[in-house]
Amino acid sequence: MGSRVSGFIGSLVMLSFGAISFYRFYTTGIIFFLLMVFRDVLASLFLLTRNEKIQDSDSMKFAFISYFSSAVPIFYLKGNTNSEMINSISTIISIVGFLLSTLALIELGKSFGVSPANRGRISTGVYKFTNHPMYLGYAISELGLILINPINLMVYFLSISFYCYRSKKEYLILEN
Repeated sequence: MGSRVSGFIGSLVMLSFGAISFYRFYTTGIIFFLLMVFRDVLASLFLLTRNEKIQDSDSMKFAFISYFSSAVPIFYLKGNTNSEMINSISTIISIVGFLLSTLALIELGKSFGVSPANRGRISTGVYKFTNHPMYLGYAISELGLILINPINLMVYFLSISFYCYRSKKEYLILEN
């Protein structure tokens, strides 16, 4: 599939995740889901304008895993606490994590892709400090959801597993 067509399809997928996230925000009031809307709309825009691939995984399996990984946070459960303090801490953690991942996404710009591919290596900004600031930001932001509902720990482990898998795959592609 051509890069422009896959970028368009990926953009539609991310916009649909954004719509679901908006619904989750509307029904739960959890700021994390509103931040996901921002992430998904921004990702959608970058997918439409991204650089051509230098090399990719050539596998629909990896593309599916990558997009599923992006959707996992939609499955976090609503909080079961009435503590304003815990809810506030959860919100602050989510905002800090999303700030990091948004900076990373903006720095990637046209090199952004959901599925692992070599669109050029970025080593400036937050990428000077870690190879995967976007995943690190997501991991931080999702930690806050464990505070409001401990059952979310299961979703967190699934999400982190996918981030680790994707980072290893991206590393292998960028090294070739």
